Amino acid sequence: MTGLLIKDIKLLQKQSRFFLLFVLCYGIFLIGGGPEYSLFLICYLTFVFTMFSISSFSYDEYDNCMAFLLSLPVERKDYVKEKYVFSILMSFGGWLLSILLLFVVVMIRRTQVDWTEYIGVSLIYLTGVWLFQSVSLPLIFRFGSEKGRICSFAVLGIFTGILFYFGKHGLFDNIKSGLGGLAYADGILELGIILTAVALAGLLISYHISGCFMKKRDF
Repeated sequence: MTGLLIKDIKLLQKQSRFFLLFVLCYGIFLIGGGPEYSLFLICYLTFVFTMFSISSFSYDEYDNCMAFLLSLPVERKDYVKEKYVFSILMSFGGWLLSILLLFVVVMIRRTQVDWTEYIGVSLIYLTGVWLFQSVSLPLIFRFGSEKGRICSFAVLGIFTGILFYFGKHGLFDNIKSGLGGLAYADGILELGIILTAVALAGLLISYHISGCFMKKRDF
């Protein structure tokens, strides 16, 4: 699995300019807009890093490379495991980098920030990204890179529509009332940790589903 991980890291080095561009844009917006825009930017940068990890599937399937890759001493279960590890590392790396950049900007500008609330809300964003991965990765293993990404974005669109509908009809307010203190700023960190654990459980289930799909695919 280590060799596969090195392969994906080497492939993404070709896109290092795009990484630097996104990080630079993040820093400019964070400095210009201030910490009040940082939560959206944390979600944005985390999602961008996640999409870079998903793009690695396209490299593997280009010009029938998967057939060659599986002819090497690489088992299918190791390939699935590496993709999940790589995707988690990329999303968590983007999340952590955005938090560190926010910390630097706050220290430079000497701005008062409620770090407990910021970390809690950003963990909820990270949870959303991991849930997206838990849906998109099995679809990619089942249908391939291109069709899988289309299906995953369709699922994302449906999920966003459901959230919009619930928010419009006040369902989230009822959930907050039911959760009590966990739904407010003084308990938002605890809520973020709980949801992160749920997302990791979802990734574990997703991993087993992807393994079943990978065993049945022909290359």
